[in-house]
Amino acid sequence: MTNKNAKHSDTFPFGVHKGKRMIDTPAWWIKETWEGGQYPAVSAYYERYWAEVESETFKHFNRDLIVYFDGCCEPVNPYGQMGWGFYVEQGGRWIHQSSGRQQASTKNSANTAEYIALYDALCWLMDNSFSDHNILVRGDSSLVVNQMNGVWGFGANGLYLPYGLECKKMFGAFSNIEIEWIPREMNEECDYLSKMSLI
Repeated sequence: MTNKNAKHSDTFPFGVHKGKRMIDTPAWWIKETWEGGQYPAVSAYYERYWAEVESETFKHFNRDLIVYFDGCCEPVNPYGQMGWGFYVEQGGRWIHQSSGRQQASTKNSANTAEYIALYDALCWLMDNSFSDHNILVRGDSSLVVNQMNGVWGFGANGLYLPYGLECKKMFGAFSNIEIEWIPREMNEECDYLSKMSLI
């Protein structure tokens, strides 16, 4: 239940101070907080929520291209079969997709597959002269996104290391590119692409 004695700033279970977005706040918190009489907290939530929605919308409308990528390693990770895929949107419309696979190997892992998907996407963008465009890349791999953003370092013994370092290098060839994490539920198309090749 909601703590009625808590300060309003502490009533946000997924607030900015915890590194999360207000957009991700669950509906049950809104209901319990409202029923608990903490109307200022709910009002503050919606004010910040719509500010984030506006920011997200503005960010996407100002992108020439949005690229989604995903990878998997099945039926075991590591060393199973790898599958990966990516697709590209321009102006809100699909313009390209690609997928690939690799037989089971001791060099395979889910992280490697994620990086191969990103690598293939970056190669396609460069081959099609998109390096000077405003690009947003989206994926559900925390490892890839954080490493590409410089938040996390590269593990010296990671199976993905060769592809990770190459992707990091390739990012420097783009004039305006950004990568962000999204929940898996927002990446279902690429999840399908990555697993389709394994069927």
